[in-house]
Amino acid sequence: MVQEKLAAELHYFAGSEEQMLAWGTTAEWIFAAIERLEDSHDDLRIIFEHCPPLANERPDIVVVGDDAVLVIEAKTGNSESVAQSKAQVLRYARHLYNYVDVGQKKAIIPVLLRNNAPKKSNFEISDNEPSKSCIIDISPSGLTELLGSISPAQNYESTAPQNWLYNPRPTIIDAARLQFSNTTSENILDSMADDEEITLLLSTCTQLITQAREEKSRIILAVSGVPGAGKTLVGLRLANDENIRDLTSGDDTSAPLYLSGNGPLVEVLTEALARDERARTGCTVTVAREVAMARIRLIHGLTTDKFAVKTHVLVFDEAQRAWDENRMRTKLQRRDLGSESEEILRRMESVDWSVVVCLIGTGQQINDGEKGMLTWTNAVESRLRSGSNWTIYGDRKIAAADRANIDVIVDTPSLNLKVVRRANNASVLGDWVAAILDNNLNLAQNLRSEFRDFPIFITRNLQDAKTWLRRPQKGRYETFGLLASSRSARLSTYGVDAQASAGSSFDWTQWFLDTPPNLNSALTLEVAATEFKCQGLELDETCVCWSWDLVHDKNGWKTRKIRKNNGTWQRNDKKREYAINTYRVLLTRAREGMVIWVPEGDERDPSRNVLEIDRTYEYLVDAGCTPLQYIEHAGPT
Repeated sequence: MVQEKLAAELHYFAGSEEQMLAWGTTAEWIFAAIERLEDSHDDLRIIFEHCPPLANERPDIVVVGDDAVLVIEAKTGNSESVAQSKAQVLRYARHLYNYVDVGQKKAIIPVLLRNNAPKKSNFEISDNEPSKSCIIDISPSGLTELLGSISPAQNYESTAPQNWLYNPRPTIIDAARLQFSNTTSENILDSMADDEEITLLLSTCTQLITQAREEKSRIILAVSGVPGAGKTLVGLRLANDENIRDLTSGDDTSAPLYLSGNGPLVEVLTEALARDERARTGCTVTVAREVAMARIRLIHGLTTDKFAVKTHVLVFDEAQRAWDENRMRTKLQRRDLGSESEEILRRMESVDWSVVVCLIGTGQQINDGEKGMLTWTNAVESRLRSGSNWTIYGDRKIAAADRANIDVIVDTPSLNLKVVRRANNASVLGDWVAAILDNNLNLAQNLRSEFRDFPIFITRNLQDAKTWLRRPQKGRYETFGLLASSRSARLSTYGVDAQASAGSSFDWTQWFLDTPPNLNSALTLEVAATEFKCQGLELDETCVCWSWDLVHDKNGWKTRKIRKNNGTWQRNDKKREYAINTYRVLLTRAREGMVIWVPEGDERDPSRNVLEIDRTYEYLVDAGCTPLQYIEHAGPT
């Protein structure tokens, strides 16, 4: 009777006799557990075969309470693979966590319900991201206790799944599109509202901007953070925050201005905004790009006499890349210019109060003339000598790492973001990468154990790496691509084109935004983006292509550049910091997982030394990268 009723209710699913028996058994388990619950839990919502938005798979049961959602996969037989079943329920739980707004509001708990589970199961309701370690493996006899451990909803209607929204944790491009468009849909950015660290940072910024207006003062807010911590998202939020816009209104100044020191980031975001503008309004390509360029601009080249600022609040993304005085004078052929930071401050003095929000990536200076916080403290000291009183707020510990003068900084640790948000499953990814590059193997191993659910594979076979990236994807469409150092040189031998970055003809907006059959798309896995092209941007999954410009031996990392006239590598100690930071950028671009390809080398070619690259591979494996087993290639790669 139970099977027949369930079959009638679930008639839109294909129901074999085996399936109906499984539904019946599962229903009996659930009903028996519910009957033993106290009346206070009457408003728990039990959903059979729930289909989350845009998902290809569905869990057997979803139980919704006030504080938690149990995602249950029921195995009614006796021969199912426990490992496969756990992987299955973890996928369901992660989909709710990552792509549906209920995943940002309630704890998402994966549960494997089966006959042969341990009779007693210790479990804890946690709002951490679903992982293997938090899967509850339970038998039907323990189900009542589990259901009773979650708080019932205040009322049954409040848990209705038809009210759940598709709300992915934001990519930078998605965030920019929503923040700068005229649409009212802001649910992607709203997912940051419950983030305690970001909420505190935004509150601190708003308070200091309000104070600057009231006191008619000039301040710099140095917002720092590890790669992927969400600095660009914070900048977009501040540039479009209604409260801050209200603070800057009332005179003839413009709304907050968003600028960046990262050319590719500006190009990609501008093109994404232009496409969005054209799709929404039907305007021409030219008009759409003009609208987009008014919202996000590249700072380089604007810090000349042609650049007039009439805004109280300027947001400068990738501010660690601000040019120092020597690079400004060399690049622009102007001996009268100061550093880029100083020129910005000078122009912001045209209004009666000024705020410059600097979004500074720690350890991400990758080119000559980039000195991070040091450039900004030097600019403050220079303006003070000229009679302009600027105050800089930021984390002194971060500034000290850039050898900046911390005496001119008002210590404000809340302006530093420590948690990685780019990677959905790896809040300590940045720390792990830092430990590897600092040659701290023990720390790297310990950190890797904290986020094993974030895939980090390593292989000597490029085709295996490509096959892993191209494997059938679950859920939403995913982006992936090859990344390589601009100094990698010898990767062209293996068919990896990392030289296109040097040519102005290659369209990097297509690499990030388009899909095949466009051959410029990242998804073709033919052209690798260098650190200069991918900094500040992200992909769901990446393949980091290692080369001989950074190799490991018993003394640590050796940074080098190639001499093409004789095919040998020479030490590159002058640019050691930039070389190390290059791989810091490359290793922190992935949101959902990465594979590192370390080529095998060739004993006949001195520029591809086998021993050096083997040692590098072994060190990365020891640091926690998982060797990718041979994959049977399905079709051409």
